[in-house]
Amino acid sequence: MRRFTWIGPDGGKFSTRSILEFSELTGIRYSNATSLACGYRQSLRGYIGMSKRAAGKRKRWTTVLVNTRTGLRERLGCSIKSFAERHDVCGNDICKLLNGHKIAVKGWVLEKTWNITHPAIADGNN
Repeated sequence: MRRFTWIGPDGGKFSTRSILEFSELTGIRYSNATSLACGYRQSLRGYIGMSKRAAGKRKRWTTVLVNTRTGLRERLGCSIKSFAERHDVCGNDICKLLNGHKIAVKGWVLEKTWNITHPAIADGNN
């Protein structure tokens, strides 16, 4: 039996046995849930389907930024603008950060950049 996987508004993945189960669980109309599952719609009310067409949206939604000053890790979420407003950063600068034109913006860097520049500390029990 086929399982359908979705990304919820909180960024977590969950799966259902059918599109009908998903629509009943979330309160989204069945026709809209079908459009989300087949890729006609990429996102709806914060939910993202796992179709090929929604790959860019999934990547953006699950991107994690790290604040180098505080160590805070936060998911970018559905809107660059809302992230920028929450953290008092220019939205255009966040776009440049995501596209690789800037390395850091007011202390915020991509998680993969943070992981490269701050490797895990090995314990001394070699």
